[in-house]
Amino acid sequence: NGPTMPKPARRIVAVYTYHNASGALIYEIVRYDPKDFRARRPDGNGGHIHNLEGVERVLYQLPSVLAAARCGEDIYIVEGEKDADRLIAFGATATCNPGGAGKWRNTYNASLAGAARIFIIPDNDAPGRKHAVEVARSIGPHRCLILELPGLPPKGDVSDWFDAGHGVDELERLAVSEWEDRSRLFGDLLVLIEKDAENTQKHKQNSGPALVDDPQKSDAKKKKHRPAAEIIESATRLTQVSSARRFAARFGENLRHKTGMGWLAWSGKRWEPSQK
Repeated sequence: NGPTMPKPARRIVAVYTYHNASGALIYEIVRYDPKDFRARRPDGNGGHIHNLEGVERVLYQLPSVLAAARCGEDIYIVEGEKDADRLIAFGATATCNPGGAGKWRNTYNASLAGAARIFIIPDNDAPGRKHAVEVARSIGPHRCLILELPGLPPKGDVSDWFDAGHGVDELERLAVSEWEDRSRLFGDLLVLIEKDAENTQKHKQNSGPALVDDPQKSDAKKKKHRPAAEIIESATRLTQVSSARRFAARFGENLRHKTGMGWLAWSGKRWEPSQK
């Protein structure tokens, strides 16, 4: 079979430092070539302990993230430290969680409180898109937006996008445009919902008292609240307003709108044209 070829010796190509809110180093993520990542923390004597047992996990570049959030600035969330550093080099505030895709923790969300807008930029692959959706659900869909970069190659990331000739000004314009489009569309939906509620109330006021008590109505009165989705799904009127309400309730955080493409729904694997 011949001699066994030795594995190539790995070398460190980058060390990403993680600091607490006070700026003190608490751990590092070391990137190797061939591609591999390992975590380590200071041992207090100039060396390292190669695990994170008992160490609080924090966002990358936490002090900068906290400062941006306090000032009401925009924050970008990417999948890895390399991409965060690329955005930071352009003057943006960017971060990621340690460990990459699938490792977001709800405890990270408090560090983002106060940010004007939070943009999540996924890698262009299934794990990246899934990670972006998980992060958005954790943060709250009303506080963030998943920003998919046009022209990104398969498995590409924001660094690849910049390497292809795109700039941070283009990124910021795209981000703001997407945010404003979504805000305007959801604002239109809210106006329709409020208008429908007003019309319903006027109809009740003009219909007069019922001659015979309806048992179903009596039971409904006993219930203080009903889920919005339940109310909407029970509606029988196929008007533009009720359709908009059903659509918003059913898709919720999985609803997006793309200029030139219309409404899109997340299938669990990809964004697809909504048929609702």
